[in-house]
Amino acid sequence: FDIKGSEKIERKRRRKRRSGGRRRRRRRRRRRRRRQRRRRRRRRRRRRRRRRRQTRRRQRRRQRRRRKKEENEKKKKKKKKKKKKKKKTKNNNNKKKKKKKKKKKTKKKKKKKKKKKKKKKKKKEEEEEKK
Repeated sequence: FDIKGSEKIERKRRRKRRSGGRRRRRRRRRRRRRRQRRRRRRRRRRRRRRRRRQTRRRQRRRQRRRRKKEENEKKKKKKKKKKKKKKKTKNNNNKKKKKKKKKKKTKKKKKKKKKKKKKKKKKKEEEEEKK
């Protein structure tokens, strides 16, 4: 009995199992279909719930608005307090007047002109060559 030969046969069997026969594929398809049906049912239920929630929110908003309106009307109906007459201000010329601060003007920076270097070296070289 050859050990290496038996190992090879087992490897082949494993590969076949991994690749999966026709039976397994069919089972998977059935499962998927069932899952899809369940999901669709769940979605429908969720939508109905959402609609209910929205109506509840709208009702709450309307109630809040009504309450606010009623409270505001009650406040208006309450007697208004008489405004106190303001006393005429005395002549306050004794107080020192605040001096206005003058804004500082920012000076513009002048651009420096670059000085051109005179070409003395070249002239010297030319004179030496002539000599």
